[in-house]
Amino acid sequence: MMLQVVDDAPATIIRFYGWSEPALSLGNSQTAEEAADIEYCRKHGIHIVRRPTGGQAVLHDQEVTYAVASSHPDFLRGPSPYAPYRRISAALAAGFEKLGIQVSLAPRIRHVGGVRRADPCFLEAGFSEIIYNGRKIAGSAQKRLRNRFLQHGSILIRFDPELLAGCTRSDAGVLAQSVTSITEIMQKEPLKLDRIFADAFCSNFGVELIEQAWSGEERLLIEHLIRTRYGTDEWNFGGLPGVPKNP
Repeated sequence: MMLQVVDDAPATIIRFYGWSEPALSLGNSQTAEEAADIEYCRKHGIHIVRRPTGGQAVLHDQEVTYAVASSHPDFLRGPSPYAPYRRISAALAAGFEKLGIQVSLAPRIRHVGGVRRADPCFLEAGFSEIIYNGRKIAGSAQKRLRNRFLQHGSILIRFDPELLAGCTRSDAGVLAQSVTSITEIMQKEPLKLDRIFADAFCSNFGVELIEQAWSGEERLLIEHLIRTRYGTDEWNFGGLPGVPKNP
């Protein structure tokens, strides 16, 4: 929805949110059959959804999720298509630094031996994703159109390798070695993480964020997208026998 809203005029929307129930989000080109253990997810009350961005499966549970959508020329300007991605990653890194966690941006994709296309996102660190002592702590994905983009990602508060492994038929031991979380590093869960990262975005970009609720028109758009796409089995389970995959 954010991607549609910023198409009306040059604008930037930044959102931080959490999850009332766990959900496994699949990359746009994945199918549930390929990337998820559907029966395991049903048994453990984990919803399966498919996002508009690419990449691999992400378990959204104990985390802060961020989303940035922009059509502002200053955001889109840069020496390469990766410029906005790296700028947002730098803002995320500033948020971790406010917590006293010294992270770095992955200089290239970090492959773990034997990674399959169907394995979860957190098994490898993409270019400019956030790592701490070689272990991934935040993952991101982006969808870019001619005049605007959407980037969103998962900032891990806690991490359960067994749960993610069960959802994705992965190796819990490998996940435990490849991924870390804020609580594991700090040995506590800090309060108001959304505010900490919002302040980091403000200082990093030199802007002021104006808090604003969705308008009535935007809520209607959200409901329309849920009803016609993101809440449908055709979209979320695309590619399964008997379930058509949306283009």
